[in-house]
Amino acid sequence: MTDLGGDGLHVPPAAPRRSAGQKQRAVAEESKNSEPEAVEVRPRQRIKDVPLGWRIADSYLVIGAFLAVEILVVALIHRRELVGVYESMLALNALWPIAFAAAAPVAVVAGVVVELARHAQLLGARLGLSLVAALYGAGVAVGVSTGRHLAGGAGVAFVAVVGIVGFVSVFVVGPYLARALVPRPDKRFVLRIFGAVVAIEIVIALVNSFVLPRLYPAFHRGLALLALVV
Repeated sequence: MTDLGGDGLHVPPAAPRRSAGQKQRAVAEESKNSEPEAVEVRPRQRIKDVPLGWRIADSYLVIGAFLAVEILVVALIHRRELVGVYESMLALNALWPIAFAAAAPVAVVAGVVVELARHAQLLGARLGLSLVAALYGAGVAVGVSTGRHLAGGAGVAFVAVVGIVGFVSVFVVGPYLARALVPRPDKRFVLRIFGAVVAIEIVIALVNSFVLPRLYPAFHRGLALLALVV
């Protein structure tokens, strides 16, 4: 004769049986071992996963917001020249979408520049940011060197000097800029960045209005591009 053991197997009658407590512990261990292993899910860190894409998206949204603010500020300052409030609403409904769509390439450039600035403590990003500054300065210098005072070789030298000054300046300032852009968990960091951006925009607007007014279109276009990128 045989009998069923605790595991459901036939064992001889004289074989030792496990006690009730041992059976319960064995069943608990078996159920524990049969549970599937928990798979560790890595939480998505949006800044570290796709930093450049988020920088471009953030830049595009900020450009759109500042374009809307610019329309409202201009409407407020020059309110006496407007027939009614509907002209401001017309600008928001018709002019803003066109400007927002046209600013898409600028958002891409701004996203790349911001990402290079955030990592400017690294040599590669530092050189890339310096090269962008050199190309920007040289491009503006080409536009303002069309007068007779910079004709011939003087214009080429002027463009080269402006490009070199831009490259060296950003190469020196790059590590400090990267440290200033390190995210911090406090709200003061966001306020400081926002305040710095607003201050830079005001300075660019003042320079655009009072320095060489309507004399060199390339100079003012360069300032407008710089304002969008900032």
